[in-house]
Amino acid sequence: MVRVRRWGGVLVGGEVPLLAVSTTAPTLAGCLDQVLAARRAGADVVELRGDLLQEVQEAGGGDPRLLARLLARAADAVVRALEDADAGAAASPVPGAVVGSVPGAAPGAAEEAEGRVTRPGVLVTLRTRSQGGGLDLDRSGYRAVLGALAEGYLEGAGLRRPDAVDVEAYCAGLYVPGGRDLEEARADLRLLAGLVHRAGLDVVASCHDLSGTPEEDETMDLLIDMQDDGADVVKLAATPHDAVDVARLLNATACAREILSVPLVTMSMGEQGAVTRVAGGVFGSALTFVLVPGPDGSWTPSAPGQLPIESVRAVHEVLGLHRGAGAGYEVAAGPRGHTMCP
Repeated sequence: MVRVRRWGGVLVGGEVPLLAVSTTAPTLAGCLDQVLAARRAGADVVELRGDLLQEVQEAGGGDPRLLARLLARAADAVVRALEDADAGAAASPVPGAVVGSVPGAAPGAAEEAEGRVTRPGVLVTLRTRSQGGGLDLDRSGYRAVLGALAEGYLEGAGLRRPDAVDVEAYCAGLYVPGGRDLEEARADLRLLAGLVHRAGLDVVASCHDLSGTPEEDETMDLLIDMQDDGADVVKLAATPHDAVDVARLLNATACAREILSVPLVTMSMGEQGAVTRVAGGVFGSALTFVLVPGPDGSWTPSAPGQLPIESVRAVHEVLGLHRGAGAGYEVAAGPRGHTMCP
């Protein structure tokens, strides 16, 4: 049984995969424009990419508490903007709309949430350059910033909080199970997960393999380790070199879905892996990152291979992965020794 998470007004790990949009603007004003555009387009989750903010990059190697404050203030602005937009929509509802409907929920859940004003979920991410992001931070610096962010929320700074924080799992040790570096990295994840949980936020443990695609048993070991080390959601992005890599990731996703008790998110990056972004939900991925055009009509992906939200939504409808489909995307549980699973 998957432990479904509520972020804002959506359920992560519910019956349908969610659509998430990442900010890419270098200014907070630009991020807010993107966030509101994502909301209007029907995104379920917005990811604040703090590492792409210019003021965060300029403060990069400095005081971790300053970086944490910048990130917390940006997250506060995003949550407030979404809440204000949600309140405005509730005051002037669209005829026929159901206020309080919960994306990702089973049919009938709207009645349970009747009268509740909802907003998209908010995920805050500080992606380091080693994981494909925009910020130069070593492991100790990264640990210090996220620790300061969690401590700031614990102290009650009066800021609106996001629903979840992305915590990078150290995946350089992926291919050397039991190695000292991997054990130290797992200790880092356990430490940060504990701090983030004490602040009342969910942990998305993430790993981006920028050089290739792990073998299926390695993928499953990594996802299980991240779950065991405190993640509420586990995420793996891999780089395919051929169609076999893409198929291997999808099969590992289906197998992991059978045994994990937390929602998982997987994707194969680039044009070759685009199928995982539209059909990953069939195999058990709880969320996919999509594109929404900015105010000038341009598309700026936060990672290679992301597709327009309307295109992904259309495919989801064909595959029965859309809201109200009823059947959901549950992967039929089978014996752990199934021949297609490691």
